[in-house]
Amino acid sequence: MLEARSRAAVEAYIYGYPLVTMEMTRRVLTNAVKVEGLHAPMGQFASAREYPTAAFKDVTAPNADTLYSSISPRVRGSCWFFTATHRS
Repeated sequence: MLEARSRAAVEAYIYGYPLVTMEMTRRVLTNAVKVEGLHAPMGQFASAREYPTAAFKDVTAPNADTLYSSISPRVRGSCWFFTATHRS
């Protein structure tokens, strides 16, 4: 019985923890009135224009060599279409 509970706890952590961290990241990044850096209101696109510093703690494990872009779309009531064009 204890082994089954331990296994269930491990599975809950493995599958649940990423959902919790993604939700917390969304809340941090969308807690904004206007687009500024990676912070933007729900439904607006934000892009980083510079690499994150060591002080950047808005996402769980940022890469120091990655320029981030993010959007948290409101999905109620309408469809969203994203189009990306390649620029060389």
